[in-house]
Amino acid sequence: MKFLKACESAMKYFKQQYGDIGLASVMDIGENWLFSGKNENQNILYGKESVIVNKTTGELQPFFLSEYPNYKVLKNAVKIEVPEQYK
Repeated sequence: MKFLKACESAMKYFKQQYGDIGLASVMDIGENWLFSGKNENQNILYGKESVIVNKTTGELQPFFLSEYPNYKVLKNAVKIEVPEQYK
C-alpha cells in the first residue's frame, strides 16, 4: 500500500467516526503506519483511538494507547510529516 493511500483511508475513518477534518500525527511503527485524527478546532480528543494501516495489506485497525503492548510499539516509532492535504 502506498503511504498517501493509507493517509486517505485513515482520514476517511476519522471523518466518518468523529467528523475530523485532518490528521494530527503520523508515525511509522514497522509493519504499519499509525494515524491520529483532529477536529476542526485542531484538537485531539482524549481517549479517542488512533488507527493503524498495514503497509502491505492496507488493513485498517483501531490502536488504543491504553493497551499495554502498544506502549512498546510507540517506543520505536518514527514520526512522519503529515502530508499537506491532510493537515
